[in-house]
Amino acid sequence: MINDYKYLNFFGKLIRVTLVTLVIYGLILPTSIVCAKNLATLPFLELNIHYLIARQVNGWETANADQIIADFAENGLFIVPGSTSQGKQAIKQAVENYFANYTDTKITVKRIVFNGKDGAVEWDWQQKKKETGEISLAEDAIIFELENGKIQYWREYIDTKSSG
Repeated sequence: MINDYKYLNFFGKLIRVTLVTLVIYGLILPTSIVCAKNLATLPFLELNIHYLIARQVNGWETANADQIIADFAENGLFIVPGSTSQGKQAIKQAVENYFANYTDTKITVKRIVFNGKDGAVEWDWQQKKKETGEISLAEDAIIFELENGKIQYWREYIDTKSSG
């Protein structure tokens, strides 16, 4: 006799994985779907945050300033040590200035924490200075705040001394 529960469980997981894949590739917009854990244990809002961080990583690694600023609110705030930019145009200029000086950016996400509208990301960052070819590494912790699904506040705390 066929165990109906086993097949229902299989098809439930298949549907969740398919929906997640469609969201990740931008073929559908995340709205109010709730996923169970594994791909299956992340609540959909948290999955949406992972998707946002993945877009940010991809934008930096592919030198795509438009992709990076697309997730920011119109008056969003972007803060890195020594620089503060407010508004999409100012953020885009800061990002383009970075790309004018650095290449081969590689990011490894270590942790994402999210609670309500506030979140944090910990990632390792590697870049190559165009002028010298020097590769530098940093550990980076980011605090962010979302408003209506857009980044309102993004502040990076960068440690270049203890990376490794």
